[in-house]
Amino acid sequence: MAYIPKRDVVIVEFEEGHRCHGLEARCFSKPPMGLFFDLTEAFDGVGEEDKLSPEQMLQMRSVMSTFASDILISWNLAREDGTPIEPTYGGLRTQDLEFGMEVMQGYMAAVSQPSVPLGVPSSNGSTSEVSTTPMAVS
Repeated sequence: MAYIPKRDVVIVEFEEGHRCHGLEARCFSKPPMGLFFDLTEAFDGVGEEDKLSPEQMLQMRSVMSTFASDILISWNLAREDGTPIEPTYGGLRTQDLEFGMEVMQGYMAAVSQPSVPLGVPSSNGSTSEVSTTPMAVS
């Protein structure tokens, strides 16, 4: 019998005052390792004032395509007239690059944090039982 891994969901949200405040993106919480490494590599050394190199731009395009097709489930993103924007690569491409990078950085922050704090070790070295739940990150 085949094993099918469970696909937990995380809600990516942004704090008040952030450019993307109000956006809620539902995403699978466990990215494929390849996407995680590609995202990490694409953002490596890029700060707020930095510009992406042509190589990083190509890499970002590939990463955004994979993110939209394999990770992004839904979002509440809409045009100014209220028309929903599909949570697809095509929908993501209608937005500016900074927005796309903000969403993906928010996603990376959400999935790279532990979902539940570890229990306090007892005198015998074991930890208390803690149930895990998908977390929403603000």
